[in-house]
Amino acid sequence: MNLILLLSLTSGSCVVAAQTTQHVSPGDFDNASSTSSHAAAMTKLRLNYLVAGTDSSLIRQLKAGLSKRLHGIGADVTNRFPSATLILYVIRDVNSSVDKSGVTIAIAYVSNAWTYHYALGVVKKRGKLSSPLLRYMLQQKGFLLGVNAAHMNKPTDKSVNELLNVVVAGLLQKVGVNDVHAVAGSDHA
Repeated sequence: MNLILLLSLTSGSCVVAAQTTQHVSPGDFDNASSTSSHAAAMTKLRLNYLVAGTDSSLIRQLKAGLSKRLHGIGADVTNRFPSATLILYVIRDVNSSVDKSGVTIAIAYVSNAWTYHYALGVVKKRGKLSSPLLRYMLQQKGFLLGVNAAHMNKPTDKSVNELLNVVVAGLLQKVGVNDVHAVAGSDHA
């Protein structure tokens, strides 16, 4: 029998200063004439995910499942100005006296949507983005919305699918998407 244990801590005040995989240029906000295109791009749900850890086969499975689910709900999966990023870190329980085939997954939900919204307002008002601090903030992953940890005694396709459904539903709730049943209730392989 597989066990998925999900623990949750929520905070809105921590800043995650991880580097993005694609360099985001705050200069994209400098030109007031391009503001409308950025505002239009922000209306579609823009999400990103990062999966890392010590188990390459499980990492591949998680990446494929996240990609299928996020594309399946019509999200724009991108490194450029995502409204939220889901970060998963996978580690095998190698020193466990109970079950060496277990796996622990750390889950972080981050968002930089507030910074993007503020930057667009500054550009609309002043015609350019001149604040070095705001430029720096635009290059970061964002603010920590919540942290979870999951444990599976033995990852199976079924338990990984259940975990992914819960994780993606949590991400959608944190970014304000009300209808999470489209993801959480379905069995995406």
